Amino acid sequence: MKINYPVLEKTTIINYLNSFKLGKSNIYKIMLDSLYVNGSLVKKNCELNPGDTITIDFNEELGFEPTEGSLDILYEDEHFLIINKPAHIIIHDEKDSLCNIVANYYKENNINLSVKYASRLDTDTSGVIIFCKDLLTLCYMNDLVLNHNLKRQYIALCEGQFKKSKGIVEMPIGRDRHNSNRYIVYKNGKYAKTEYEVLDYKDNKSLVLLTLFTGRTHQIRVHMSYLHHPLIGDVKYGGKSAIRVMLHSYFEAFKNPYTNELMEVKCAVPKEFNLR
Repeated sequence: MKINYPVLEKTTIINYLNSFKLGKSNIYKIMLDSLYVNGSLVKKNCELNPGDTITIDFNEELGFEPTEGSLDILYEDEHFLIINKPAHIIIHDEKDSLCNIVANYYKENNINLSVKYASRLDTDTSGVIIFCKDLLTLCYMNDLVLNHNLKRQYIALCEGQFKKSKGIVEMPIGRDRHNSNRYIVYKNGKYAKTEYEVLDYKDNKSLVLLTLFTGRTHQIRVHMSYLHHPLIGDVKYGGKSAIRVMLHSYFEAFKNPYTNELMEVKCAVPKEFNLR
């Protein structure tokens, strides 16, 4: 399937590809008879000018068995498919996962590309999740995540009333040596930083806006548990049982590499988070 890429500034084809953090092996594969500039096949020393169009012909399979299901699409273009993920669905599995439903959507819309997700959410977590249709976009987004340049905000329902309405938790996180599926605040763990702001409080429940500055596994759940305000439904980290872990991916923002503009995506908060 042919995907088009706009050239925004004077450069060379190899520098353009390098800007997406593709790596040498991926660049080599792309350069093998599948890359065109303004309709003509080119080599790696080709110069590019603003207004040029790069076209790459990807030969890919879906990678997941298509499964029927509905998608709540927040944004879509040639490169991105951004979805409001419902709670209680796993992102990828052999069947009945979000990736299987996306594969079916691709099949029905003749999108002959493999299903690629750039961010992950736990099974219970709802909200914004980004799928990248092509390899360049995926590598670009992976680099943003790795270097903490993807702004992410979550909404959570936490137990109890916070002493401070705003604060920052800056505590390292590591795997619990007694439980490999659980993480804890650990002095020799990886640096992690979470900012919180209490939006509402009622019936011993706090509605909290959380901003991630890093992206450690279970970071919000671990940090809120560390503050003695575990997420409602998060039994693994000390919370009381509920219909699910009450966490929602509310907002993501990043620089769009094809326009150089800030791209912002918000996702409405589910009704079960409403305290009023």
